[in-house]
Amino acid sequence: MKVSTRMRVGRIFFLIFSVIFASCVTVQIFIAGMAVFVDPVNWVNHHVFAHLFGFNLPVIMVIMALAAGVPRRIYFQLFGVFATVFLMYFSANITAQWPWMGAVHPVIALVLFLLSCLIVVDAWRLIANTPRVRNQTDIDSLNSSIGDLSRQNKERDEVEQ
Repeated sequence: MKVSTRMRVGRIFFLIFSVIFASCVTVQIFIAGMAVFVDPVNWVNHHVFAHLFGFNLPVIMVIMALAAGVPRRIYFQLFGVFATVFLMYFSANITAQWPWMGAVHPVIALVLFLLSCLIVVDAWRLIANTPRVRNQTDIDSLNSSIGDLSRQNKERDEVEQ
């Protein structure tokens, strides 16, 4: 299926924001490691950085997905991102009542990392495997080529019989 220029540009921007989001998740995990293994002061950085990209980038990614006309599975993946980001906030803030949720927090981070990488791969494939529509002449010539091929196949079948 060929896509319009608007959709192609939307897909490129969707890929760019997907890469930025996956990079932010990676940096966030790195900052958490810095807080655990280097200096606990980094927990403040971990907390602040989460608020900078947590829900902001996924909202931009949904807007880009709408402009890009992405397949339904990517919308489900974006819903998964929103759900895991919500679970990250929930698990970080409910540990006073349920201490075991603190142990679930890094597991959710792993799921978020894998999901963000999957979105990047799907966005890349969406761009790499989709030819562009240049203009109506390209569409007409493609349709006539398909028609010519089907006529040639029909003529060959008639000759063989």
